[in-house]
Amino acid sequence: MYTPTTAQLPLKVQSCPPVQNGVKSDDLKDEPKQFEVLAGLRQSIAQHQKSPQVLLVGKPGSGKSTALKRLLWEEAQAALTNPGLLIPVLVELRELDGSNHKSVLDLLEATFRRNKLRLKQDLIEDLLFEGRILVLLDGLNEVPTAICEVESFRADYEQVPMVFTSRELGTSIAIEHKLEMVSLTEPQMRRFVEMRLPGHAKALLKAMGDRLRDLAETPLMLTMLCEVYRPDQPVPQNRGELFRRKFIQDYDTIHKAEGTIVVSEGFYEFKNELLQHLAGCMMRFGDQPTEFVLQIDRRTAEDWLEKWLRQRGETDPATKAKRWLKDLLKYHLLQVASEPNKIEFHHQLFQEYYAAEQLLRQLPQLNNDCLKWDYLNYLKWTEPFALMLELVEDEQEALRVVRSALEVDWQLGARLAGKVKPEWQEQTIEMVRSLNLPQMFKIHLLGVGRSKAAIPALIECLKDEDSFIRGKAAFALGEIGSDSVIQSLIELLEDEDSFVRWKAADGLGEAGSEAAIPPLINLFKDEDVDVRESAAFALGKIGSEAVIQSLIKLLKDGKVDVCKNVVLALGEIGTDAVIPLLVELLRDEDFSVRWETAFALGKIGTDIAVLLLVELLEDENSYMREVAAHTLGEIGSDTAILPLAELLKDEDSRVRDRAASSLKKIGEHRAIPPSFKILEDENCEASVNAIDWLHETGSEADISELKQCLNYEGFDYENIDTLIAIQNRCKRYNAEPVTSIERTIAPTGAKTSDQQSEQAIAQNIFNFYAPAYGVTGNIEGDLNVQPPASTSDPVDP
Repeated sequence: MYTPTTAQLPLKVQSCPPVQNGVKSDDLKDEPKQFEVLAGLRQSIAQHQKSPQVLLVGKPGSGKSTALKRLLWEEAQAALTNPGLLIPVLVELRELDGSNHKSVLDLLEATFRRNKLRLKQDLIEDLLFEGRILVLLDGLNEVPTAICEVESFRADYEQVPMVFTSRELGTSIAIEHKLEMVSLTEPQMRRFVEMRLPGHAKALLKAMGDRLRDLAETPLMLTMLCEVYRPDQPVPQNRGELFRRKFIQDYDTIHKAEGTIVVSEGFYEFKNELLQHLAGCMMRFGDQPTEFVLQIDRRTAEDWLEKWLRQRGETDPATKAKRWLKDLLKYHLLQVASEPNKIEFHHQLFQEYYAAEQLLRQLPQLNNDCLKWDYLNYLKWTEPFALMLELVEDEQEALRVVRSALEVDWQLGARLAGKVKPEWQEQTIEMVRSLNLPQMFKIHLLGVGRSKAAIPALIECLKDEDSFIRGKAAFALGEIGSDSVIQSLIELLEDEDSFVRWKAADGLGEAGSEAAIPPLINLFKDEDVDVRESAAFALGKIGSEAVIQSLIKLLKDGKVDVCKNVVLALGEIGTDAVIPLLVELLRDEDFSVRWETAFALGKIGTDIAVLLLVELLEDENSYMREVAAHTLGEIGSDTAILPLAELLKDEDSRVRDRAASSLKKIGEHRAIPPSFKILEDENCEASVNAIDWLHETGSEADISELKQCLNYEGFDYENIDTLIAIQNRCKRYNAEPVTSIERTIAPTGAKTSDQQSEQAIAQNIFNFYAPAYGVTGNIEGDLNVQPPASTSDPVDP
């Protein structure tokens, strides 16, 4: 369940730049644009109506699943008050195991059943074909054996809005529209720690130094760091140590709280090895070496543990396997999955940690060929090996793993080179530098490793005569993000080559240091427009309170170009905190500043931003009404439907066109009937959009209005085609009249059976999820939102 924390993090996504020949574009026009996560998802769906399917990728624990659950929650709330809206359904693809659930339709049916709705697959298919469902599919990388089934589902329902989540690695599915979770910036991490540990934040941050981003750049890891911190203990040095401390602490806390419950004899001594064995088996489970599972039958787990205990010579292994598995579930070290007969780890990353601990035990027995071709060559083992290397105490074993990884894949080896203990990283980085590869690619690999041991080599590259070498080295230094590189990058902002200045600004944005704020703001005066925009993007990535205050001071400059870059930076920061500034800029005397401000509000995309844009629909300047209408269409907010529908009557044809296009993007065909007069506007492009729209999505409720339009003298023959298309789709010539008997049964205001069915679906989905959010009420009454109950479940913030 989505569970808000006491310290909310404004998670963000960014658009993924085009990739050509395996290389991301360096064109500033393709610079990733950042959005608040839900606004980005809605906008991406709205922008691609012909194929409204979006892939959300991100690091483990970056908040992908949390974002989906929040989207589910908000869309379910909206569907309660407006039954005509899309019905959100969340399915966990890890359940696509080929036994109980052989298809995505099986998963949808099971999801409805858990929500107390017995919908057969033919009815679910009807809802899909009618465009009534928003399908949220979590964990695309978790179904290596069923990827063809997912592809088939996408192809069968290519017009259905879908959002998939996946790790950065692990999926080959061809979804064109991608968004990427943005790593937390250091200022965000610091603010989070200060809110979660008000009495100890200063001490923790001082102890972490510049290692905070290395250890806790995702919400999950940051939350764990705050949970395990104790003033009398040293802070964990890496993720492996953090996991060890977390699970020891969790067990001890639960054991003390539930001290009256007696665990089975021997359980405490064996619990870590039990979890390691289960994790390792689950990582190897499948017919192909590339496969793994995240859920297993309880009986299968018992069999695995029984066999393992028998091999160890334990007495009565069958009984111990049953009892100890029960204890693992009792103490929340494992959990029951959505299917009661299945069990799972709380998070995929937790499973991978225990698999890493098992690898650590086995490493001395693995020869180089086995290491390379039975493990490192498969993507599923990348994260366990990264975690394992942080725990390896034998220098030669650590170097052997990195050397083997480089022989398998250069980027894999470069990543693992930065995971060994810091005192050995000079040797692993030298392995990368000694590769017989072009210098530009080696610079890229040094950035991938994010090792501070690579800094001297990259600093040396900043002196190269080739501006591209200097620029790429600057960006790689930013990826490493150490405080020691900030000054070198700042000096590079004065390089004679604009490309170098641009990439140095990018690097400072990646590093996220507040020390870069003044020099980046100075870059607003740069003669090159790309450099100025890059500086604005970098400030947006840093996104701290200090940036906002500096931008406020900069507004006093009064120069149009400066104000436009301020707006760009505020849009990239993308939180409600910048909205007061944007409200002020909406009143700027220069039209281009107001125009850019409207687009910045679109990037933020929150409810407050949407309301401000709706107000702009009444601006006296027709260009502002046009850009506001366009931006609302990009966001895809249902709040804009009625105001945009009113704009179909605007005196300016461009505004009418834009309103019609935006309504079409939002997908709200019911906005057309109140403004059917638009079809009589033969010179208006909006009428073309409207008739196309009705042709694709019109319902029987539109038949009567469309027939009335045929009475007008200048009617378009396309109106007839559209009328026929609607009649064919509905299989009737007119909306069915309500008879006197039906009036007796269904009084005025009563809902039709279709509406009741849709409403029941929305109500039941809402009822299923509402308790987690402390919400009471139903579709007929007001909703009351109470603070959520606390939970011990491990969740992303």
